[in-house]
Amino acid sequence: LQGAMATAYTSRDLVEDYLRYKLLSRGVAWRFPPPPPSPPRQRNQVSSSSSSSPSRRSGTSHRDVQPDPCLAPPRVQVALRRAGDKLERRYRGNLSAHASALLLRADDGGRAALRRSLAVVREELFRDGVNWGRIVAMMELGGALSAEAGGAGQVDDIARWMEESLDSAPLQGWIEDNGGWVGRQQKCLLQV
Repeated sequence: LQGAMATAYTSRDLVEDYLRYKLLSRGVAWRFPPPPPSPPRQRNQVSSSSSSSPSRRSGTSHRDVQPDPCLAPPRVQVALRRAGDKLERRYRGNLSAHASALLLRADDGGRAALRRSLAVVREELFRDGVNWGRIVAMMELGGALSAEAGGAGQVDDIARWMEESLDSAPLQGWIEDNGGWVGRQQKCLLQV
């Protein structure tokens, strides 16, 4: 698992690790629920020679494998964690206030209201462009929201928002144009 993760990161992997790290630091255990099944059209695009992926055939995916606590996390995850921790120390009061305000609004309108609010936050955060600092700010806001959220359903919604944000065309394009998740970005993340 460690070797495979060193070369290919998915947004889901990064979000799950980041939120797990943030929540565990507050004594809360959480695990990203499995993604919903892909529509048939997408499954065929992924594997035209087989109706199921190798991980599905064996009944195990890399999600089912618990990370070994004795292994160090991949460098990109460490870089994201450090950059997020630095941002948290610098803006703790502001992040908590924003997280509380967003969750308070969501309490009035339920999970749909939370998703709408998160979409507005994403648009505002990346309105003037994408950079590593804004990506880390989004991750840290997601961590702060998750720490403030009362129910696992809200944390799952926040995690999906973070994953969808990282997978969006503007962010995905910018990340790829700037070296991807592996390489010099680790140095950039540590300078955030």
